[in-house]
Amino acid sequence: MGLDNYTLIVVMGSMISLIAAGLFVIWLQDREKTALLLWGGGMALRVPALALMLGRGTLEPVYSITLSNMLFMLALGLSWAGARSWAEKRIDGIVVLMPVCLWVLFSLFETLYAHGPNRVLVYSMITGLFMLATAGEVLQVRGSSRTLRAVLALCLSLCAAQNLVRGLTSFGVTWEGNLIAGDPSLPITLVGMILFCFASATVVTALYWESHLQDIKHEAIRDPLTGLLNRRGFLERTAAVSRRDGDPTVLLLLDLDHFKRINDRYGHPTGDAAICHFAAFLQKNLPETAVVARIGGEEFAVFLPVVSASTGELIGRRLVERLADHPLRHEGTSLSLTVSCGLASTRRIETRLHALMKTADMALYQAKDGGRNRLCGLDHDSGGQVRASVGRETSASAEAGEPLRQGASISLVP
Repeated sequence: MGLDNYTLIVVMGSMISLIAAGLFVIWLQDREKTALLLWGGGMALRVPALALMLGRGTLEPVYSITLSNMLFMLALGLSWAGARSWAEKRIDGIVVLMPVCLWVLFSLFETLYAHGPNRVLVYSMITGLFMLATAGEVLQVRGSSRTLRAVLALCLSLCAAQNLVRGLTSFGVTWEGNLIAGDPSLPITLVGMILFCFASATVVTALYWESHLQDIKHEAIRDPLTGLLNRRGFLERTAAVSRRDGDPTVLLLLDLDHFKRINDRYGHPTGDAAICHFAAFLQKNLPETAVVARIGGEEFAVFLPVVSASTGELIGRRLVERLADHPLRHEGTSLSLTVSCGLASTRRIETRLHALMKTADMALYQAKDGGRNRLCGLDHDSGGQVRASVGRETSASAEAGEPLRQGASISLVP
């Protein structure tokens, strides 16, 4: 069999079947990627549409023309919806059904609809415009490779341009027989669609694997319980912070007091709730420039770039004070939490984070030895000279995660 329109349609149908199957398989591995499901569905619908298209001249026109084109339009709507889903935009039913509605509206004009070139004109225009809309959505996606998104948008735009040109050149043209046998522009359109499907499948697959690798990297640097950075992520993020020599920098190490007693007395679910409560508390009470991480069981680190030692002491002291006034409410019980904080400050750009963490760790141990629920600050540049040691006296009920009695108070140490 020669490379005629029928052969090209069979080749394109086979390729689209493989692409649809691949998209569905990838989606089954990560069902949060709704765009893959929508694109796979769009590709899958094109297969029966092409099969019905091959039946022109033998099947009834209601199947080979009307139903075939409606399936193509629905596939177009699913592709557009997939791009909107990828761009994290809202998807309504009208988004998917809009191309179908436009085609049905055109089919109501029976005199125009009965003429083949008119159908080509309207089909090509709808396809071209919605492909351009899909390309626009792809360019608005965040977090993926800009180059790959640009390539995919270019493929969509070229295919859209081809459809628009085909539609315009079909205006006023007449041919004999059905579309497959009579449309002189169909071979170019089919070859273009085959190239488009191949290129798009390649780019979409590359984008998915890029996203998958980003997810793996994100999980590798995040604490699964709190969503904060873990130790590895903390070291990477702080290393990426730009600093100049002389800029002040503060590091806080915070350790929940008597955390083991909370686990022993109330169970690990309550302990996990306490960790999450404190993580949320830190995110709410720290400046946006702060780098926050959970670096151990109940130990957290806060990196404050371009923050003076006195400001860092104020931030750390407020954390200590405010946490005691924000009890954990879990399973009907209010538990008071307290924290010890070690602060290390430096102005030297050559100071390594590990050395600064060692100084902050020394300050944290001094805070614990001083009775916990307090902040102790050391100046790293002066060899660990004490900058501040402030704390709060805790009532018996506030220590070790005891239930907080109504009216219990915690006062600042004078």
